[in-house]
Amino acid sequence: MPWGVVKASIDRLAASEAEERTLALTGGEPLLEWPLVRRAIEYAQESSPKGKGLRVALTTNGLLLDEEKERFLVAHDVEVQISLDGVREAHELRAPGAFDVLDHLLRWLRRDHPSWYRRRLSIGMTLTSANLPFLARSVAFLLGRGIESVRLAPLLTHDEGWGREAEAELERQMEAVFDLCLEHHRRSGAIPFELFRRPATPPEPMPDRLVCRVNAPETQAIGVDGTTTGCPLLLAQEVGGTRGVPVLEDWVGRPDWPGLRRDRYSSFGQCRDCEFIEECIVCPVASANIPGNIDPRRVPDFNCAFNRIVGAWRRRFPPMPGPEDHLKGNDPLPTAMTDLAAALGLG
Repeated sequence: MPWGVVKASIDRLAASEAEERTLALTGGEPLLEWPLVRRAIEYAQESSPKGKGLRVALTTNGLLLDEEKERFLVAHDVEVQISLDGVREAHELRAPGAFDVLDHLLRWLRRDHPSWYRRRLSIGMTLTSANLPFLARSVAFLLGRGIESVRLAPLLTHDEGWGREAEAELERQMEAVFDLCLEHHRRSGAIPFELFRRPATPPEPMPDRLVCRVNAPETQAIGVDGTTTGCPLLLAQEVGGTRGVPVLEDWVGRPDWPGLRRDRYSSFGQCRDCEFIEECIVCPVASANIPGNIDPRRVPDFNCAFNRIVGAWRRRFPPMPGPEDHLKGNDPLPTAMTDLAAALGLG
């Protein structure tokens, strides 16, 4: 991406009237263009109007993250998401030979920058039918590495291995993940597995809610050639294998795309009849990756099953404390604190 495109994008962001703004650096692999990334971060923070918040977030596979880059990102308080599918057996399916590099990276980031590691580092996991059997072990591994934010999403492109057996395996794995995270929550008070985070008071139902906010004016994705669109997946360059699907081009041009959540369906039934419709997130681009599909309302069965199963376990997890809980002192104390209080004779 030429510097002129980067600068113009950041100037546009700085001119926004929003109180909170985010500059997200993604790819491809952004660290392949480290001098440009560094210059963009410095310029964005220098250009940010006083009194308005600016988040800078970077998504990387982590393989090029050395000590020099680490020090810069920490010094500039950049949020970093590392793509890591979990234990060795799971991540080797994505990137053979990369696990040891990333495991070592997590160890020294945690040692050298513990505060930034807790607050600003997250792990992005992509779930497939191939790495599904390792899901619970992978979550346990990441909790053991002190990760405070684990983001899990199903494969966006078509998964040949998905079927009833995989759905049953997903149920078993999520039960194990639930037990792991509940025990972690009781000990620490934290909910690192982001899919389990939910407010104590559910939001009001929105029957006419859009599938996604790809057409929302407050979200802009900028391509390397300066192309502007509502989502990185719709940029001219290929990202995640999505631009090779001709039907997507037709859908994007339709005035009714991406449509309403209640109008969608999968082989499991109509979305309007699903109890998880309000919290369901299925990228509309995934519909274009269903072989032979020409209906933008069709939801991939893998994504549908993922949202139903995860949604059921999320509802069983303790909710996150809200403002009223904080004011009334009703925040749940982790067992580590209650145990300490008892040991000191305070409990």
